[in-house]
Amino acid sequence: MPFSKKTKSTKSSALENKEDFIRLVDKLPVGLIWVNSTNQILWANNSAGKILGQNSESIKKRSLFDFLPEDSQLEFDSFLTEIRKGGLSKTIESYFFFEGKEQIQELEIAGDLVENGKEEIVQLQLHDQYSVRKALTIEQLRAQTAEETNLKLQYEISERQKIESHLQSEREYKKSLIESSLDMIVSTDLDYSIVEFNPAASATFGYKQEEIQGKALAVLFTDAKAFQEWNRTIQQSGQFVGDLNLRRKDGSTMDVYLTSSQIMVNGERVGLMGVIRDVSDQKKKQDELQESEERFRVIYNQAFIGIARIAKTGRFILVNKRVSSILGYSPDELNKKLFFELLHPADLKTVLDKWDLLSTGQMDNFEAEQRYLHKKGNELYVKASVSLVRDAKGNPQYFIASYEDITERKMAEAQIKESLKEKEVLIKEIHHRVKNNLQVISSILNLQTNYIEDERTIEMLKDSQNRIKSMSFIHESLYQTRNLAQINFTEYIRNLVSNLGQSYNLFKENVHIGYQLDEVSLGLDTAIPLGLIINELITNSFKYAFSKSGKGTLEVVLKSMDNGNYSLVIADNGIGFPGDINFRTTESLGLQLVTTLVQQIQGQIELDNQKGAIFTILFKEN
Repeated sequence: MPFSKKTKSTKSSALENKEDFIRLVDKLPVGLIWVNSTNQILWANNSAGKILGQNSESIKKRSLFDFLPEDSQLEFDSFLTEIRKGGLSKTIESYFFFEGKEQIQELEIAGDLVENGKEEIVQLQLHDQYSVRKALTIEQLRAQTAEETNLKLQYEISERQKIESHLQSEREYKKSLIESSLDMIVSTDLDYSIVEFNPAASATFGYKQEEIQGKALAVLFTDAKAFQEWNRTIQQSGQFVGDLNLRRKDGSTMDVYLTSSQIMVNGERVGLMGVIRDVSDQKKKQDELQESEERFRVIYNQAFIGIARIAKTGRFILVNKRVSSILGYSPDELNKKLFFELLHPADLKTVLDKWDLLSTGQMDNFEAEQRYLHKKGNELYVKASVSLVRDAKGNPQYFIASYEDITERKMAEAQIKESLKEKEVLIKEIHHRVKNNLQVISSILNLQTNYIEDERTIEMLKDSQNRIKSMSFIHESLYQTRNLAQINFTEYIRNLVSNLGQSYNLFKENVHIGYQLDEVSLGLDTAIPLGLIINELITNSFKYAFSKSGKGTLEVVLKSMDNGNYSLVIADNGIGFPGDINFRTTESLGLQLVTTLVQQIQGQIELDNQKGAIFTILFKEN
């Protein structure tokens, strides 16, 4: 460089070889400017003019600050001052005007202090940061573009490899689907030659794949007519969906469900494909089901009882012939009606209450006798059994009801009840008359005693009178009760013993009578003989047990035991039965009667004579 920096040791001449220097620096790409102590531009090379958008000659003699924006001048002035004071190189980035004051650009300025004779000047090097950055950016863009292009190319190659791999996997997957399918899959070319025959088809038809490939599709059909009909459908609609009967290699046939369609590639027909499913078992089951349904339908319609399906709203959904016959309406007429429209008004509330309980799950079913109104208006009785049908989740679906016409039975029952009522009145009248006749006989015997003076005879007549009264009480009880077959024997015993006590006037003589009686009802065949037995044993106690003191206790016990057995105990605490007399063989008419009547009711009688007389009778009602 022809100009040297200012140092402590030497100073070079500023303008030595000036011309050579100017020619050299004019060719430099870096702008050079000399400014004096007043910041006047003394000289600028061509590159400096280009950087400032000016001619290098036009900027000479001008102030450097003419090319600086106002907000950059203070900082730049400090920059120049530091160079002049220190004599050291400095660098700053600052903004300069470009092409006058139209544009502003950022420049990197390096400054050095040099000598020009006695005058010190500042040499400034101008670096166009924008151009450098622009060039750098372009290079960066080129590098980035090249990198992106390379990455894109690598990505496209990778994606193509992925697509090819995916296509290969997809082909293999589709092939595996066809080969692993449980359904038979067959495809042909346009000439109906078989090109695809999956393992399921081979196993079912009996052909090996290499054996069947290339053969005509018609070989699988039972005859030419079936193939032609199938082909006609394919030609007309491009597909076939339905049942067919096809032939295996061994000649046997099978029912199949076939779905076949044309294979189209880019809108062009290239072949046919079919999916075949063997439905022989299903068809057999379907035929059996249809046969079963037909049998059920026959049974349903021919059933003696009426059967109906009823919606939750109460409308008839389905009825058999018997329901129509019972109610007098045709099935179509009933399907338009609600079941409670046909109910007798008096039964409506009761039936609807039960339907509500059924609908809410409070009962599973109910059975009731209901009155319905026939189409002709007459009243009829129906025994209805109703159940609620629910789905798998427990939601109510519909009701199933069975109807049995019981009108004739109800009429017969009414007639029987009327007849039984008449017979009941008649039987009661008979018992009443028997009782009256017995009372007449008893009265005659009582009158007869007025003409007899022999005490023994009077006593015998009185015993006979009591026996007649015991039988009279039986008929009186039957006359008064609603149940003509059974007598309340507990009540009967109390009446009988009370009557005997009054007859012998023992209650006034302090004979206490105690009762331990279960509620027992007996039939007439057992009640009459048992009543006579009680009459005889109570009479014996009243007559003989208390003859000395006139006082004592009499206990009557009747107990119901297991298996329909009964126990009757008549006990007194009197003088007891004579030890030298056997009550079974005595000549006493009363005890003979007791023994005979016990045998008549097939019972057993025992006597305990230790503390008075205690008779125990075990019997079972016949």
